[in-house]
Amino acid sequence: MKIALTNVDFDPARGGAETYARNFARKLLREGHEVHVYTATWDAAEKGPVYHRVPLPPFHFLRDYAWALRTRDLLLKEKFDLIHGFGKSVYMDVYRPGGGVRRAELEYKARMAQGAALRAWVRLTNGLRLQHQLLLRLERMQFAPGGAHEIIAVSHMVRSEMMRYYHCEPERITVIHNGADLARFTPDLQERFRKPARQQLGLPDDEIMLLLVGHNYRRKGVPFLIRALPALRKLGLPFRVCVVGQGRRAPCDRLARKLRVGDLIQYVGPASLPEKFYAAADIFCLPSHYDPCANALLEALACGLPVVTSATNGSGELLTDKEGYAVPFGDVPQLARRIGEFFNRDRRRAASVAARALAEAHSAERNFEEVMKVYAKALARKRAPAT
Repeated sequence: MKIALTNVDFDPARGGAETYARNFARKLLREGHEVHVYTATWDAAEKGPVYHRVPLPPFHFLRDYAWALRTRDLLLKEKFDLIHGFGKSVYMDVYRPGGGVRRAELEYKARMAQGAALRAWVRLTNGLRLQHQLLLRLERMQFAPGGAHEIIAVSHMVRSEMMRYYHCEPERITVIHNGADLARFTPDLQERFRKPARQQLGLPDDEIMLLLVGHNYRRKGVPFLIRALPALRKLGLPFRVCVVGQGRRAPCDRLARKLRVGDLIQYVGPASLPEKFYAAADIFCLPSHYDPCANALLEALACGLPVVTSATNGSGELLTDKEGYAVPFGDVPQLARRIGEFFNRDRRRAASVAARALAEAHSAERNFEEVMKVYAKALARKRAPAT
């Protein structure tokens, strides 16, 4: 098939959604499909797809909205068997919003505010910002009832948000959780990376390492985790938090100083080889305030790490309590208690076996096969005679 993929960014260095789109393009190419990518940025070293640059406007608040309309106009001039839209796309046969539902995320942000007055203020300012207005207008176009495209929700949480906020027809939505690369992410990485990685981080062998991987510290719940550290320190076992990714450190540092836990946190910045940090870690923690289906959690499971996340992370709905827990966002005592369970070595060992088994049921290959079934539905919809 001749397939078009559309996403504002196609460079995996920018995050999990971009990495997924890049990897999906690779799989399509291996299956023999002709792949065209409409994007503003991509990894110049990545060969295979035909890239079509769609420039971004000079004004940031117009960025995604204008890009979506420009891409639509370009696609209307071409002929593809299928158009698969990611992120900020409006013209497609299959739509997979890896970032979830914007309207839901804004509501979660408002709920994070302390006090009713501040929550009301956050909602008001969000509603007045032109950028938010344009993005929500774009989202209404993407999820409009009666649309001609199939929709992939990356979690049941996201599916429910699509139906709640935009009244999407349930028969148009297929839930397909993200999948981990089981060959790349494996417990066997410990043999290769654990000792040198811990030496590089300055971690003694007996120190428990909690790992958080993700860009945007606030969204990924770094402040939430910091608030749990005083309770964990009272357990009396040596531990360290390692944060991999980029974000605003200053607010996190202020909070850590206030709680006197700054010595427990180590920031290492973005990493091109996250495998070595998974190998060095003992527990993975990702208490996001909103995450449609975090890839990093699935990678951690594949590496055999017990995990603790938030109930507002769609991949947390896969957990069965054997591998880890999804706690309500903002419940600091419960977050500390669940992490503390894995300070027990035997509990960690049992969770490690269960974690890998769960990841094997949610592989990247399984994800690709499920998406191809949606492609078949989209093709049947396109070929069906007009009524």
